[in-house]
Amino acid sequence: MVAVMLVGMVALGRLESLLASAVGRPHALDGTTVSALLMAANMTVVVAAWMCLRGHHIRLIGEMVAGMNVGFLAMVPLWIGATSHHTLMMAGHELMFLGCSSSCSPAGSTTQITDSDLLHRRNVVTSGLAALRA
Repeated sequence: MVAVMLVGMVALGRLESLLASAVGRPHALDGTTVSALLMAANMTVVVAAWMCLRGHHIRLIGEMVAGMNVGFLAMVPLWIGATSHHTLMMAGHELMFLGCSSSCSPAGSTTQITDSDLLHRRNVVTSGLAALRA
């Protein structure tokens, strides 16, 4: 899942840069808020598409999308001047991984989720956090 997120961030980020340059506004995407939201959206779109291709239930895809984007609520302290751009990006990404891991809730789900699925999800998130901190 982390690899899919990276593909989305790199591929769609490059596409956005090319489009911004094509319309004559290459620096339109340079703001902290804009770049953080676009980066989160790029990762989210590709992960949702990947989950859809893998046959995940739409409810689980929605939970994953919400979990991935809730971490970027960390922008509020940036807007009021209580944090820096670097802190926003680190907090947003770490909270994104935590949101991804907590988005898979078996209670009331229409898709059966086994303990091994949850353990696999935890291992993916843990390895992603370790790679992010390295």
